[in-house]
Amino acid sequence: MIRIGSNRLLGFILLAFGGVIAMFASGIEEGFGSGALSSGFFPQFLCGVLIVIGLALLVQKETDQTARLMPGWRAGGFAAALLIFTLTFPLGDFRIWTFVFMLATMPMLGERRIPRVILVAAVVALGVHALFRYGFNTILPFWF
Repeated sequence: MIRIGSNRLLGFILLAFGGVIAMFASGIEEGFGSGALSSGFFPQFLCGVLIVIGLALLVQKETDQTARLMPGWRAGGFAAALLIFTLTFPLGDFRIWTFVFMLATMPMLGERRIPRVILVAAVVALGVHALFRYGFNTILPFWF
């Protein structure tokens, strides 16, 4: 029986997820003349990040200590949260979905201090919104 550490399992999941979503993202048509980044930039960028992280987890040498960093249920929960976030992204406000995603996944990744989880989730959600809205001049889905 081959024993696979949960970090390697997560690496494989991220690699596969990034690859599949990249195939879908490559079909996003580009709008020309707007002066902003193309519609497919953000999904393709995220897929690239997922693939790089997945590869890093796959090639990382696992010791007994690193094999215990993320139990299987946490890796599965993180993958499920990532899938739900990706599928519901167009349906709602990007800032709210990002905030909820961060609230759900930070405890899975080991952060236990609730005030820090809330603060980091808010900063990431608003920071990514500001980066894309004002830095890249790209409007992400929003309600208000």
